[in-house]
Amino acid sequence: MQDQQIIIDKLNINYKIAGKGRCILILHGWGSSSERWQETAKILSQAGFKVVVPDLPCFGKSVEPPFGWSMGDYAEFVLKFAKELNLDKFFLIGHSFGGRIAIKLGAVYPEKIQGLILVGAAGIESARGFKSKIFLFLAKLGNSLFSLPLLKKLYPRARKTIYLLARTKDYFEAEGVRKEIFKKVISEDLTTFLSQIKTPTLLVWGKKDRLTPLKHGYLMKEKIPNSTLEVIPNFGHALNLECPQKLATAIIKWLKTL
Repeated sequence: MQDQQIIIDKLNINYKIAGKGRCILILHGWGSSSERWQETAKILSQAGFKVVVPDLPCFGKSVEPPFGWSMGDYAEFVLKFAKELNLDKFFLIGHSFGGRIAIKLGAVYPEKIQGLILVGAAGIESARGFKSKIFLFLAKLGNSLFSLPLLKKLYPRARKTIYLLARTKDYFEAEGVRKEIFKKVISEDLTTFLSQIKTPTLLVWGKKDRLTPLKHGYLMKEKIPNSTLEVIPNFGHALNLECPQKLATAIIKWLKTL
């Protein structure tokens, strides 16, 4: 797969494309890019599909949007991207953060999507435990607490340590527009959109997924009508990197039923 570029709303967007046949559009996860989907895309293209993988704005070789986009903004971007490439209808794969976008598209624009594949998709808000409480505490009180003279010098190191312990590394490492996007993304619970998805849906989950636990996959299976859950044992969240052949095989097998 080779890089190609296109302009969408004055934004330079990078994407990869391979194969011929019915189209599969892949939306990668947070901090990822089209590069990390090359192996899976290659297998899918060899099975008789045209596969398109954009670097979502703010990631890979695509530029940042001019402001902190919401999930709605990313959904609109995907529609514009598909239109520019003359993708009238397509199968949509969304992984993790890309799964959030795919859920919204599947619920709001079903006429565009022939089949929906959610791979370790994010979008369900977990019950607030220690992690969430620490994150909210830092967001509300962190700056004022560490502005005290005795604590000011400790702030950078303490802030980093607590974020990592609370597993909010993505937020800590994000800067500028990306940080604003992250805050908007995690604040939106997409559970209510699940029951609105009428498109045939395949859910693929790694049994050892710790970022989007398997219980979220079961909940999505319960909420999404006409959905199938495929669990891949011994693997975690990044199935496209950990076991691209198993992931692609599960997708191809399901697509052949449509």
